[in-house]
Amino acid sequence: MNIDPAKRVHVNLASSDPDLRSWLIQYVPYVRNLARCEQVKILSAIGQDNHSARTVASGVEIEIPLAGLIDLNAEKSRIQKEIFKIEKEMAPIQQKLLNQDFLNHAPEQVVRLNQNRLIEFQEKLNKLNENLKRLT
Repeated sequence: MNIDPAKRVHVNLASSDPDLRSWLIQYVPYVRNLARCEQVKILSAIGQDNHSARTVASGVEIEIPLAGLIDLNAEKSRIQKEIFKIEKEMAPIQQKLLNQDFLNHAPEQVVRLNQNRLIEFQEKLNKLNENLKRLT
């Protein structure tokens, strides 16, 4: 996402563990300062806001609401271009892996490399589609 680094964002941190939430509350001023946040909320669960960026780290759900931070149409366009690029890169790998001659004659290491690349592309594609869905 192309968020202006100078913008101060709102961040929601969530955990179902009350001890972890208590610990997070204690360190909100540090998070606010280090992450350049305007506001940090500690929650027991993240809501279903579609216009947000989300991830999980060390058992803490992290959400940044995107309203006012990015141009949603430009971000949708950027994601769609990235999806197209990845699909284009995946096609020859998929063709190789469907080709029985390739599978029979290529070194095992080359086959594994192509399988791993395909898995990585698929994971990226899934994440991009998820992000695109969240923005619509």
